[in-house]
Amino acid sequence: DLLTLESRKGAVVRPMSPSEAADVLEMREAIESTAATRVVTDGRVSDVAPRLLAMLAEQEQAVATGDVDRFIEVDAEFHGAVIEASRNAIAVMFARTLRDRQQRLRHHLMRLQPSQLQASLDDHRALAAALDAGDAARYAEVLGAHVASHRGAL
Repeated sequence: DLLTLESRKGAVVRPMSPSEAADVLEMREAIESTAATRVVTDGRVSDVAPRLLAMLAEQEQAVATGDVDRFIEVDAEFHGAVIEASRNAIAVMFARTLRDRQQRLRHHLMRLQPSQLQASLDDHRALAAALDAGDAARYAEVLGAHVASHRGAL
């Protein structure tokens, strides 16, 4: 549903409406915060923590070099890793369904406001710290603010 076929134009990227963007962010937050709670309650933090730290280092490098594309790719991997660590197959399936739309939003946001790279990295550090501390409520709080900042920027 991201493309439309138009006569004499071919395939055209369909603009994302503000309500669709809000819907995507809402579902992303719901899926990920629930997944993080499961990661904590099921004792799987140690399964994902080293991977998150490695991704934070990659994002730091991307910010330092201004590599927006790499930052965005690792952003998706970061959030996806938490969902995958929950071992909730339905959450993983829903997250995959949203992935293309989320990537579209990420590209839009990061290209319009490159200053968001550092802010997102700071949020990711706080998310990783909350998960490492086993604090699912704090993870949800930070994630809520992280998503809200995207809503405000879009």
